[in-house]
Amino acid sequence: MKGVIILKRWFAELPPELDNLLVGTSDSGYSNDTLFFQWLQHWEHFTGISRRGKYRILLLDGYDSHLTYSALKFCEQQNVVVVLLPPHTSHFLQPLDVSVFQQWKHHHSQVLDQNVRQGVGPLDKNSFFACLNEIRERTLTERVIKAGFRKCGFFPFQPRVVLEQLVVDGVILDEVEAEQSGEQRRGEQRRKQQHTYTPPLSPPLTINEPWSSPRTFT
Repeated sequence: MKGVIILKRWFAELPPELDNLLVGTSDSGYSNDTLFFQWLQHWEHFTGISRRGKYRILLLDGYDSHLTYSALKFCEQQNVVVVLLPPHTSHFLQPLDVSVFQQWKHHHSQVLDQNVRQGVGPLDKNSFFACLNEIRERTLTERVIKAGFRKCGFFPFQPRVVLEQLVVDGVILDEVEAEQSGEQRRGEQRRKQQHTYTPPLSPPLTINEPWSSPRTFT
């Protein structure tokens, strides 16, 4: 969040269930190299508890803070395979954008509306952290999380789900492929209908008189 320091009073009403909460501040309110690396260590710790197998996959966009040497080296040491999403595809390839964030905004609005109706007023930092656990429990359900991976075609693995949403020069890629496939079939049919052209044989050359080089007179 935007700020310079973290005030203890922000967490006065924080429920004990959120003792694993990670909060960071920056001048701009956006993530930076330091904040991302702190989050990465936090993520590694808690995903490591329920890890199955040797490796884990972390889906990231191409934000500069995700690509620092420290972050990538840490992932390598912890057997975390980083998969970068192609540019301009997070709206249909990132499970958080596709499913989770939409539900989060919905339940956040419900809590905000409830506070306004009860006369509490707009949510400040204290009230937000007090309501955070309720918003998380409503949003981060197994159904919502799995829906994000399913709509992105990750699990079950269905690349066609993504290909049907790609746009090339304003045209859906699926339509482009169908048109190209149709042109290819028509081209094969034309080639089958064409007859192989065999040029006629030239008649044999007949020489009536023997030929010799011109004589040279001196």
